[in-house]
Amino acid sequence: MPTLIHLADEKETKRIIRGGIKGGKYQKGVFFMPLTSDFFVSHQWLRELRRSGVQSYVGIYFKLPDEEEVWFGEYGMTSPRKTRPS
Repeated sequence: MPTLIHLADEKETKRIIRGGIKGGKYQKGVFFMPLTSDFFVSHQWLRELRRSGVQSYVGIYFKLPDEEEVWFGEYGMTSPRKTRPS
């Protein structure tokens, strides 16, 4: 099971603890990255999030089962691609 990281607005911490990570009002999913030993690679999209005006972030680490189907693409991409477990 890979360890993944989701970066969120610090204001959302209580909601995430209570109900888990969920997509926003206009999102169908959540954005996350694989956790690597290089902090800057794992957290590179903080730069993109700062453009939305958020000042403080929290990193939520989680694991997905290997069988879980995920969609992937670049941050902000309008039509991500799907990958199936092998």
